[in-house]
Amino acid sequence: MSLGLMGAGHVPAPVIARTFDYAAAAKESVACALCGQVAFQPLASIDRYGMGLATVGCLGCGLVQTRPRLTAASFDAFYRNDYRAYYQGVVEPSEGYVRQMKKGARLDATVAFLQGAGVLDDALAMLDVGCSEGTLFKALRGGGFTGPLLGVEPNDAFRAYASEQHGADTVASEAAMPARWRGKVGLVSMIHVLEHVADPVATLSRLTGFLAPGGHIYVDVPDVGAYSSLNDLHVAHVYHFSQATLRQTLEAAGLSVVRLEAHRPPGHPPSLRAIAAGGLSAAPNGSVAAPRRAFACDRTGWSTIRIINRQRFRLAVKRGLRRLRGRPEGRA
Repeated sequence: MSLGLMGAGHVPAPVIARTFDYAAAAKESVACALCGQVAFQPLASIDRYGMGLATVGCLGCGLVQTRPRLTAASFDAFYRNDYRAYYQGVVEPSEGYVRQMKKGARLDATVAFLQGAGVLDDALAMLDVGCSEGTLFKALRGGGFTGPLLGVEPNDAFRAYASEQHGADTVASEAAMPARWRGKVGLVSMIHVLEHVADPVATLSRLTGFLAPGGHIYVDVPDVGAYSSLNDLHVAHVYHFSQATLRQTLEAAGLSVVRLEAHRPPGHPPSLRAIAAGGLSAAPNGSVAAPRRAFACDRTGWSTIRIINRQRFRLAVKRGLRRLRGRPEGRA
């Protein structure tokens, strides 16, 4: 079926089999992307899907992260072949999928917030990194935004849908963003995306090179300080931010934090949102030479993650019983 023909009556594809082998996937242990330290405190050895992730806290700055983590090639393969199976159970987007995931209300609320903050400029483009099927673009048009729409989305079907249905200019990766976008963007948004990237400081630094003078970056991430269950730990989230570590990450990328607060978006877990202005001048490749500095070690969320980790024995028994009864794993 053509993407252009999928409408309200389209039924999402059947749930995809979960076949990703985390144990066999290539991994790497690297220094903390925020402060550069290599000393970490183990916090948890369990996760939502029972893959055996190790969650640690950096002893330099406190940033909670997965270590070891998948290599870039392993992550690319996971997002290309397995991400939708684990997190959404579909292979292609549709209006029915958008309703099921409650994206409309959430992104309408996001647009209302951005309008209230005064960071949307019709004379400049809006770039959504991780744009998925483009529901944010629909919300922007519904809210009256008339500027160009740009998007980055690695999944072929979702990227095509965002372009075809919402008129956005989209590319498959951050590395593929064309030079013609540089200096033309009034706002970059990363909505529940920054926690997925291998190096959040480097990613934010590169994105500043696409901002027009006076442009802003909007970041929305899960709030590690509000974690409550095993569902908050899973393979796609490499980092878990507190208000302090999110602020430090933005500042390390050469950005000036204008606003940072906790909020509860519809259909998403308790989150943090921040608006930051371009600060240091970007180099031609989009990077900035933000100096490394000493960080206070913020341990927000550490104790909660340790408590979650204590569930590992009960969960092992529960999963064993599920396998014996032939039931799917699902969410813990």
